[in-house]
Amino acid sequence: FGDSSIDFQLLYWVKRENYFAAQKALALRIKHNFDENGIEIPFTQIDLHMKDDMKGK
Repeated sequence: FGDSSIDFQLLYWVKRENYFAAQKALALRIKHNFDENGIEIPFTQIDLHMKDDMKGK
């Protein structure tokens, strides 16, 4: 597990000349399936709170 993710490794075999096309197609297919199933990819978020005396400076 990552800080705000589940990390996985996917292995696949394709001909060398098809590598980049296959990589792109696979990423798009995974993203499409995530979207169809309501799965969101998390990201780290930081909220900053400023003291009143610092606002506008």
